[in-house]
Amino acid sequence: MIMPPFNDRKYPHRGGVLDLTPRTTAPEEPAARILENFEELGLSDETLRVVLRLSATYRRRRRSIEQQMARLAHELRTTPESLTDEGLTAREPLHQKYAELFGELGLHGDEYVALVMGALSEPEQLRLMEIYSAEMRDELEALGPVIKDAVAPRFGLVGLDGRPGELDCVGRPLMAATS
Repeated sequence: MIMPPFNDRKYPHRGGVLDLTPRTTAPEEPAARILENFEELGLSDETLRVVLRLSATYRRRRRSIEQQMARLAHELRTTPESLTDEGLTAREPLHQKYAELFGELGLHGDEYVALVMGALSEPEQLRLMEIYSAEMRDELEALGPVIKDAVAPRFGLVGLDGRPGELDCVGRPLMAATS
């Protein structure tokens, strides 16, 4: 099948900026960013061991859920028989189970993020959030022109010179912030 050409300025989501594909909220690795920043966070050897143990347990459980989902996806593949009235009826519980596993994966991610964060002291948690915020800000500023093209011409973006919520926060057009 030949796909028609498209105007990526008019439809930026097709270029991947606004990908609406359903994905689990479960992180692939809930401890990765902590481990990447362990020196800056000043984590003790014991805290690192706890985080690594949690990470290993998380990955094993996640992989088990993903294998169950893969088996169900195989059972749900489209065949001529699956499109009959009987086939469609037989697929309903399989879709339900797949949805349950998808939700379980998300909940599993939430639980482990909480456990990993709980392994950190309050100052370590605060420092980690500062690191995350700085990384996100830098990434968004680097992607400013791409984001601007994705939302233009109906919307505009403003960069803030202060923290969100501050009364004296001054906005400037995003292009000024990224050029």
